[in-house]
Amino acid sequence: TLARQSDGSVVVGGLFTDFPNGAGLLQVNRLVRFDPDGFFDTLFASNASENNKFNLNVSYVTVQPDGKILVGGTFTNYAGTAGRNRFIRLNSDGTLDTVFTSTASDGTKFNGAPLSIDLLSDESIFIGGGFTNYNGITNLNRVLLLDPNGNNISDSRFINGFNSGVNRVKFSNGRAYLGGSFSNYPGINDGNALLFFNETIGSKGVSNAVNRYDGTPFHFSVDGIFVDTDGSKFFYGNHRFGGLDVSTNPFLSKFNSDGTLDTAFMANLPTFSSIVSCVTKLTNGQYAVTTFIEPYILNADGTEDVAKTTAVRNGGLGSSSYLTVEQVSATDIMLGGTFSGFGGVAGRDFLVKLNFTTGAVDTTFQAIVDGQINNEVRSIKLQPDGGVIVAGSFTNFAGITGLSRLAKFTNTFVLDTAFNDQASNNMGTPRFANGTIF
Repeated sequence: TLARQSDGSVVVGGLFTDFPNGAGLLQVNRLVRFDPDGFFDTLFASNASENNKFNLNVSYVTVQPDGKILVGGTFTNYAGTAGRNRFIRLNSDGTLDTVFTSTASDGTKFNGAPLSIDLLSDESIFIGGGFTNYNGITNLNRVLLLDPNGNNISDSRFINGFNSGVNRVKFSNGRAYLGGSFSNYPGINDGNALLFFNETIGSKGVSNAVNRYDGTPFHFSVDGIFVDTDGSKFFYGNHRFGGLDVSTNPFLSKFNSDGTLDTAFMANLPTFSSIVSCVTKLTNGQYAVTTFIEPYILNADGTEDVAKTTAVRNGGLGSSSYLTVEQVSATDIMLGGTFSGFGGVAGRDFLVKLNFTTGAVDTTFQAIVDGQINNEVRSIKLQPDGGVIVAGSFTNFAGITGLSRLAKFTNTFVLDTAFNDQASNNMGTPRFANGTIF
């Protein structure tokens, strides 16, 4: 998981446990920070993660407007304090915010992992996950609201709320959206995987209005949420909206900014070949969508741009999954995943850059990466300087042994050697010695 601070520094969380420091390995497990040039922030690491401070994984990182950093995961011990479990807050320099953490999570307050977090308009903290008990409150199922100081905001609607995980929470335009694998919410018992609450103006918490869109349920799980610039929302994953027939109820649903279903858009969608894994908006107003099997280009009204879809599939998709897509220039996208042999080209694995109109592959870029990446790409992020950060499970990237889990390209799509030397590679020694960046 990656989060960018206001000064351009990048905070990285995951499963890794070591980072090279001279001739040896530094135990900066599961959380590190790099400055905008890719230099390893030794002070932050010393404060935040050295000497095995996290005993288990970091699953998400969120930076607050004041620069403080919310960290969640499966860890149950931080800095030797047993019961400091699953959720903490760090100051901007990586030191522990002891007052907040003591209030919010010390004493095994969470009995299960938080999976997603977002900030409400008043900076209250909205958390979804797999927990069923918080601070002795039994049946506080999977959703929790904390004030900016870490105090639980009591809300009766979160008691006995959800019968399975809340995988995504998102606050937008006065509404709190919740998606997951749950199929039951009090009074709604017919396969719902998405709800939203309206925020009560002038008070903490969420109003009593709970919506499931005209009584039509989601089936199975909502795994991701994309918010468009106009406030409309895309919910995607292994779900069907309104029925089990994927031909009429695909793995993607769109709602207007007021929470109503965009029925025209939905009626226009193609039948997706598999579960939708990522959605992004292109600068021309179209959408790039990846499924586990293949990518699509959609028009603004939801219809498929068949010519562009055919073009980006490039005559052959290779095997395995497409996990992420990002527009990286005015004309080009990058696709990442576990795929191999894209376009029928041996060695064109895990990462490809191509024109989203013509499907033309950037052969100059591919000459850097074809046959030179040894494992999956899970995340691609365009940076403010026009560079692109790529993260995943690889330990050999662009032919550089030890360029592991995190790599950056410049805005001309050559390897950013200064960043990579500092952030991911050190004379052939893997910077992230083990684990994965999500």
